[in-house]
Amino acid sequence: MTSERTTSGSMIVLRALGALLDYPGTALRDALPEIAAVVSDSPLLGMAARKGVLGLIALIGESDALQAEERYVDLFDRGRATSLNLFEHVHGDGRDRGAAMLDLKQVYERAGFDLATRELPDYLP
Repeated sequence: MTSERTTSGSMIVLRALGALLDYPGTALRDALPEIAAVVSDSPLLGMAARKGVLGLIALIGESDALQAEERYVDLFDRGRATSLNLFEHVHGDGRDRGAAMLDLKQVYERAGFDLATRELPDYLP
């Protein structure tokens, strides 16, 4: 396997894992079969990790949409400890957070990444 293929495979599985951290709306739920295929085929995940992620995919897919959304909000939106915004953990509500956001956005742009406009640059998924 070439380094380019390994990097490409790494990016695909990271994108799939990142997608699972996003809000479980219709778009995510519709993509679950594709995400499950990527996870199942990835040599980068060990057996235990693969089994756990596939279990999460099944849980999201089998849950009532409202239950999945409620579980997500309870886990990620009701406290700083599990926030999906990186700088919430690093800077909290401190003054340095805004400057850190700008710096991170510039790092992404220099690397050729376009950011989704609906999220802050430190949003982990």
